[in-house]
Amino acid sequence: MIFQICKSWRSCVLIGEIFMSMFFFIPVMI
Repeated sequence: MIFQICKSWRSCVLIGEIFMSMFFFIPVMI
């Protein structure tokens, strides 16, 4: 799913960083 959405390598990296930051910050805020 994620690989299909990603068209270029840079977009994949950006999406990955966003997801990682989301998973790291959400539990901290809660």
